[in-house]
Amino acid sequence: LVGIHAHRCRLYLYPSPEASPRIHVVGGARIRGGHRPRRRTAENNNSPGPSIPVAADRIRRLQPPPNPFRQVGNGGNDMNNLTRLTLREQQVLQLRREMLHPGGVRLQLRRKDCLGSIALVDAFSAVWIAGWKQKEHPMLYNALHIGDQLMSVAGILIHNSLDAQKLIRGAPSLYVEFVVRRVPCGRVYALRKESEGQNLGIQLEGNTAEIREIAAPSIAASHGLSSRTPTLDGLSLTTWVITEVNGRPLNLFFKDGEVKDRLNAVGLDISLLVQPFDLIKQIKKQLKAMRSYKEYIVQ
Repeated sequence: LVGIHAHRCRLYLYPSPEASPRIHVVGGARIRGGHRPRRRTAENNNSPGPSIPVAADRIRRLQPPPNPFRQVGNGGNDMNNLTRLTLREQQVLQLRREMLHPGGVRLQLRRKDCLGSIALVDAFSAVWIAGWKQKEHPMLYNALHIGDQLMSVAGILIHNSLDAQKLIRGAPSLYVEFVVRRVPCGRVYALRKESEGQNLGIQLEGNTAEIREIAAPSIAASHGLSSRTPTLDGLSLTTWVITEVNGRPLNLFFKDGEVKDRLNAVGLDISLLVQPFDLIKQIKKQLKAMRSYKEYIVQ
């Protein structure tokens, strides 16, 4: 299980959710970028038994969400290979680690930042993060992604969004613990243009963030981005929707031209987070049904 504190964090990898102890808090790291916290050696890392956490090799800086990356090889050259990665690729590597970890991501959020400020919606028999009040609680940007699946609140498994909100309101302590699966249906890609203005090969559906087609050959295709993905029920195929560009969320109710402007931003490196159309469609539908839903739109 990956552990994250919204303001001050130390990252742990736990062998299973059942073996997850309380998070130990150390000096100030930011999740999407920021200063690297001081390194600290964990004691008894070699001790047997599931009750003792396996501390990460170092306190990792948690960075903005990302995309595919160059594979870091085995052996003594790992650190040299890591330093050759671009910033976008390192960001993608971190997000992919969180997405692939079977235990999920553990968050410690201040209760006052969670009360009525996170949009939780029900879709496909699960609870999803659909947005949050960005202006009033900007720190939530460091901890959450649209499309995160909420698994538990305060150590209790949740089955619907109403249960989750009740647990948040009833939390007796200053902080509330969340366990989420980091964008479990998403894919992240780090694309690199050979020159400014080069086409990525991504054809959008009108002015939306839905990917209609991936040209072949193209930069996007060479990095593994496909035109279709299985639906959540696994019975058919659907398109992808871009939900983040360069670690920054796209407005689910974007204005004309916003998506293309973000994709054509200056710079050779660009990272994309994409998620299935059927999931995003349901998240948008449920979010729009909420009172004052526009307050929860992030971008």
